[in-house]
Amino acid sequence: MDALTAWAVDLGFDTFVFWPAASAERQLALFAEDVVPAVRERVEAVRSGR
Repeated sequence: MDALTAWAVDLGFDTFVFWPAASAERQLALFAEDVVPAVRERVEAVRSGR
């Protein structure tokens, strides 16, 4: 998540391509439920100076 946050904040990435290696359904669920919200929260915190 640190890398995604850095890419969003430092490099201005606003889109990430999800490409599961295996167990696509499980990986998609983890990405959507855990990774995306955490990265959004971190990006917002960095941008707001928190």
